[in-house]
Amino acid sequence: MKWWNDLWLNESFASFIATVAMDQAMGAKSAWLDFAGDKGWGYWQDQLVTTHPIETVVNDTRTARGNFDGITYAKGAASLKQLHFFVGEDGFRKGLTSYFKEFSFRNADRNDFITHLGKSSAHNLNTWVKSWLQTSGPNRVRVDWGCRENKISHFFIEQSPSSSGSLSPHRTRIGLYDYSIRGTLNVLQILDFAYSDKRTEVAAFIGKSCPDFVYPNLDDQDYALFSLDPISLLAVKKFLGQRFEDPLLRLMLWTTLGQMVRDNQVSPLDYFETVFNALETESEEMLLGLVLGPHSTVHSQYKTYLTPKQRALIAPKFENLIWKRLEGSRPGSNAQLIFLDFFIAIAQTKESLERMSMFLDGKFSLKGMDLGPERRWAMIKALSRGGDSRANELISAEEKRDPSTTGARAAYAAKVAVPNLSNKMKFWKEFQGPEKLGHNIFDEGSTEFHHENYPDLSASFIKPFFKKVITLDWKENDNLVSIYFENLFPSFLCNKNLLNESVATLKRSHNLTSLAKRAWLEANDELSRCVQIQNASK
Repeated sequence: MKWWNDLWLNESFASFIATVAMDQAMGAKSAWLDFAGDKGWGYWQDQLVTTHPIETVVNDTRTARGNFDGITYAKGAASLKQLHFFVGEDGFRKGLTSYFKEFSFRNADRNDFITHLGKSSAHNLNTWVKSWLQTSGPNRVRVDWGCRENKISHFFIEQSPSSSGSLSPHRTRIGLYDYSIRGTLNVLQILDFAYSDKRTEVAAFIGKSCPDFVYPNLDDQDYALFSLDPISLLAVKKFLGQRFEDPLLRLMLWTTLGQMVRDNQVSPLDYFETVFNALETESEEMLLGLVLGPHSTVHSQYKTYLTPKQRALIAPKFENLIWKRLEGSRPGSNAQLIFLDFFIAIAQTKESLERMSMFLDGKFSLKGMDLGPERRWAMIKALSRGGDSRANELISAEEKRDPSTTGARAAYAAKVAVPNLSNKMKFWKEFQGPEKLGHNIFDEGSTEFHHENYPDLSASFIKPFFKKVITLDWKENDNLVSIYFENLFPSFLCNKNLLNESVATLKRSHNLTSLAKRAWLEANDELSRCVQIQNASK
């Protein structure tokens, strides 16, 4: 790239073409699953108040640093996949060939790249560039269809404008399904379809057999926020883990359901009922790793969008389900590790904490499972945040077992996690001198300071938090931005009073760099969404 404004193409092309190589050259069955999982980062970033075009003006390196985000990487890569589908395999391949031939061992820019693709595919890509690269926010897409006498009577694909007010040109793959005799969902018809207007009729489907399920983005070719129609949503709620045979489609449905929760179209409790049903039978390890990972939608929505009372209500069922899947996993498999890690992450009931204590004490074991220091520390942190009376004893013993620097950071975090006010006050004071504490210790310890089940403890630090962030010299502390606005921001309180105070304090702050302001705006944006969702589900 000639300058940082083309950072997205530098990084996104690497992500996209690496996935193509894994799929076509190496036969990796999970390549596009992994790609679809990464798109979640782009969808999340693109919905925030701080969203920006893929191609953006970059005046300095600090601005460039802020653009190493989900839009530059994940949305950019998804846009290239859409562009490939939009112009076709032959035109895309020929365009790359001529592009690399002309610019080998030279710097290039986006215009050079797009010009070659446009010429080789015989497409005028000016509108595509403006709509996809120079506007911000995703379009929202849904299908409106109905049947009469068991035949499709109308079928439209509807697109809502992005946050930039843009209706973009898209090419997608629409699938119609019905139930087979053995209960799976079979394909009735697949159609590749281009649309760019607010409402576009899909005439090819009129008169076809009435489907039991419709999905407007098969094979994940398109980039938009898709939602399910009522009939298709019902099918997913009942049969996500049982009757959808394609793992990529299942993953996309997990993503779509999570987005419908964010959009207040599905309640968090309804969502988790679907999650429970699907996890009873889901066996694809890559998919399980994506939907149950530490940054997954399931994990974040369980901790954020449910109130403490709602979480306490469903925690026994959820934890027992994960434990059952853990015990039933093949010894030494990835699934065994995935279920164990997720169990540790969500454990809050007395029974689950006791199970972890037995694991640590050697009174319980799983065939093929060697905990290792990382998972032992994860369990100890879980016991600490759960208020286990042996927490300090366990931490001391593990420090002797694992005297490494990694162990020292984990031990510090476990001590921070203990849920009482005097303990939190002690560590808050230590946090005020991060230069003495050390950045890595501060970073890991701060992740355990707040907990979703102790909003009253978090409430005690609202005023100290805001006092700190409006007086800190952010020009000298870029490295503290994520610690304060991701780890120490009291988002688990999720109430309108906190939101109002945070918005007002931000407005009167004059010490912020562009990075700090952006992070604070994003924290407020997520808090606002949480407030809306919790209020709607009460």
